[in-house]
Amino acid sequence: MAHSDKHQHPALDRVEASLRHYAGEYGAHEHDHVQVLVGLAGRLELELDGRAAYVDASCGLIVPAGIVHGYEASCPAKVLVIE
Repeated sequence: MAHSDKHQHPALDRVEASLRHYAGEYGAHEHDHVQVLVGLAGRLELELDGRAAYVDASCGLIVPAGIVHGYEASCPAKVLVIE
């Protein structure tokens, strides 16, 4: 069966993954795209639209497009970010 692009979502053409290191506090902001955060080391505390959340080596988190979020890493954190 031949592959058809007619069902492909346009945003999937622009998926990027990066390994990021966080330390300290990062102000509230938002994106027009979804982010998937996968904790690798340390702990990243987040506030998502007024709700507390976190990412560490035991879990991941989806940040929906348009959601205001900020974060803090009181100790260094390493996170895989897919967007």
